[in-house]
Amino acid sequence: MKIRSLFFTFSLIFLIFLSLLGFRSGKIQQLSFQLINKYFPKNSLEHPEFSKRDLSVDQTLKNCFDELEITESNIKRQFSPEDSTISYEISVPRGKPMEWVVWFLFSHLKKFNYLIKDCEYSTRRNSCQVSFTSNSRTRPILHFKIARSPVFFSKTARMAIIVEDFGFEADNTTVNFLSFPHPLTVSLVSNAKLSVWTAQIANEYKKEIIILLPMEPLPKSHSTYKESTIMVHYPQDQIVSMFENAAESVPNFAGFSNLGGNRVMADSRVMKLLFSQIEKRHGYFIINPTTRKSVANILAQKMQIPFENIDFTIDTNRSSEEILESIRHFILSAHKTGKVLIKGKATDSFIQALNDAITVFKHNGIELVYVSEIIRHPEEN
Repeated sequence: MKIRSLFFTFSLIFLIFLSLLGFRSGKIQQLSFQLINKYFPKNSLEHPEFSKRDLSVDQTLKNCFDELEITESNIKRQFSPEDSTISYEISVPRGKPMEWVVWFLFSHLKKFNYLIKDCEYSTRRNSCQVSFTSNSRTRPILHFKIARSPVFFSKTARMAIIVEDFGFEADNTTVNFLSFPHPLTVSLVSNAKLSVWTAQIANEYKKEIIILLPMEPLPKSHSTYKESTIMVHYPQDQIVSMFENAAESVPNFAGFSNLGGNRVMADSRVMKLLFSQIEKRHGYFIINPTTRKSVANILAQKMQIPFENIDFTIDTNRSSEEILESIRHFILSAHKTGKVLIKGKATDSFIQALNDAITVFKHNGIELVYVSEIIRHPEEN
């Protein structure tokens, strides 16, 4: 035991002696710099306290910057050893909201236990400062100063808009919807007033057309369609005949959708009949919001029917300013999922909001498309 203690003491004195010689010759400094350059290269997070495992944080941020289309010239890094903070100054292309950019960074950093500590947005400068902290002591604080670059994102999110239960009226509202210069999809009931003529004129104005199928039970506001309503107890021949009459009455249609129909949408027999007819006509089916008992999603996937769910319904009786604010929220959703499908009835405030939103769509990287461009094809999933 005494021999081990003497050996330890002698070794310690010897190491101190070598260290003093090394500092005088500068070899210790050279060795330190070599080790730092080896394990913490310049293109890393430049944090000398980072452990080897945390280099994955650096790679994650690089992937984020690539997906955000931020060029190397628009990235500045600086490490502050006083408070163990790595600061980034980045310029993000225009076309996606600043809230989305912050969410995108957080969604990638949270797997390293990073949380948002502070976030400050300047409307005047269109810039943002956000700090992320981790509960791990080995990881530094990450501080981002985010500004806008003059270019726009090359990648865009898509939004499809359905003007529901569209009917032709000799007024400015109808004319304004038809003359809207970007893709819109209109849905109509086959036996509604002037439905055939409405479909023809809508097609001439390059609007996509969906046939609405009234189903049991209908909302009270659509009581005028009782004669064409598909009922659960109807026999197969009658349901097929009603579907064929609707499809043959409306020219140039692209797909179908339910109008009401909580009971029908929950009935496998009727939905199989309808989907088999849709398949014959190479159409798609838009699922309007129904109850949780609906079998439409499961059957559409099983029968390989292209389909999509309505994501949001706009209360178009509100003012154009309120509708525009709702559209801004839908844009955030589109950026998260890549696409969004919304619907609303034809009103003056709705078309005014859409016209006001054209610039908003452009600045947020939103591409307006027809419904057929965002539907899901089960065979591709």
